[in-house]
Amino acid sequence: MLSKGHARRLSPVENFFALAQRQKLYKNFTMVVKFKNKINNKGLLYHAVKKIIFQNPLMGCTVVNTDYSDLVTPKPQHDYIKILDKLKFKDLFIDGGNVPKEAAKRMEYINDIVLPYGHGHPFWKLIILDDFTLGYISNHISSDGITAKNFFQDLQHQLTKLSSTNSIPEIDYDNELILDYQTDQHLLPTLPPALDSIISHKPPLWYYPEFLYTMYKISKTCELIQPTINHAHHYKSIKIPPEQLSQIQKMIKSNNVTMTPYLETAWLVSQKQINLLGNTSNVDIITAVDTRHYISSDVDREKYRYGLHACSTHTYWEIMNDFKWSSVRDVHKYMKWGVSTKRALFRLGFITSDKLANKHNLDGFFKDKLKQGKKGNTMFSNVGVVNNSNGEFAFEDVVFAQHMNGTYFKFCFCCATDLLNGGLNIVVSVPKCDIDEDELDLLMKQFEQNVIQGCKE
Repeated sequence: MLSKGHARRLSPVENFFALAQRQKLYKNFTMVVKFKNKINNKGLLYHAVKKIIFQNPLMGCTVVNTDYSDLVTPKPQHDYIKILDKLKFKDLFIDGGNVPKEAAKRMEYINDIVLPYGHGHPFWKLIILDDFTLGYISNHISSDGITAKNFFQDLQHQLTKLSSTNSIPEIDYDNELILDYQTDQHLLPTLPPALDSIISHKPPLWYYPEFLYTMYKISKTCELIQPTINHAHHYKSIKIPPEQLSQIQKMIKSNNVTMTPYLETAWLVSQKQINLLGNTSNVDIITAVDTRHYISSDVDREKYRYGLHACSTHTYWEIMNDFKWSSVRDVHKYMKWGVSTKRALFRLGFITSDKLANKHNLDGFFKDKLKQGKKGNTMFSNVGVVNNSNGEFAFEDVVFAQHMNGTYFKFCFCCATDLLNGGLNIVVSVPKCDIDEDELDLLMKQFEQNVIQGCKE
């Protein structure tokens, strides 16, 4: 497989997310899409998914896991990923018969699922929630929110093509092989190199004191609390329909900012307005960034539609009492600066460096750090607009959520936008032991009010 380009080592960034899975520090992320017409058709799904996997072989991979019982000895050689030997249709599906219907409860149920880490297990699965609704569930080893978005856009395209044919046989698809490596290997493209192997994440020397100072300021001036691993989570959702969303977008555009800083500022202000932030002077937030932004023009971007290509900015803000455009502009300016100066890459490069891997057992190191450390305020992830075509398999709604397992941040804030039908969907998850449900309801109400009404000035 190695010689054919169908196996390779996990990259440092992929290994960082793999260790979170190995050590049970992360559960999953999920995207749920409701379609205009019925998609509960195994024949259509079989052929559509098979086409996607054969075009994007990372979607047909597993990990060749090794022994991680020793959490002391450095282990600089990461596990291999490889294309699965065999993959049956039923291997990719989870029974959705017992999933609650209500949106927030549904996401709570699905996000609590943990996909096994190890040889023979795919990195993602699908769950049919009803005749019209499909969920994509993935760990973070070789997938991210943009991967989920691209999957549904490609699935829509493939389903539309297939529905116009009459050549799909009516057979029992559960045991049908989607992939048999021995016979299919000549049809499969090579695995793309990990993005952090062609885009340097290595921080320059000047970044180290800046990073350490930021972490110091967060530790001294922000409210940090103990990690709460494996506790049950609250899930709350907000839906802003297309008509209201259009008005918000007009406000945002007229003030020369974008949606993410607008939502982030509203979220942090709302916490202060209901007295959630105590007496601290600052509040911290981490924002997911799509590493694909950094792909150069000489690299085939299509190879990176799928995979783990995420980095992030992490900073602190002085407590904001009111929702003001000046504050939104400050957040917007910081985000643009963090991305354009590659600080979003450097942060991840710092914690996944070869130097650290050669000196420490990373699984043990990060597990110990988590036990000794405290978690910040909010992890923010916006997958943006999910492109939607108004045909037979148009999306009626798109929802995105994550389960951080109570590790590094208190709140996990996720959002996705379907401009055609669904509007903007926001899902917030937080360990139940970190906030009372009544208080969380109050926060969500205040936040929604801020977002819809807009800034004061």
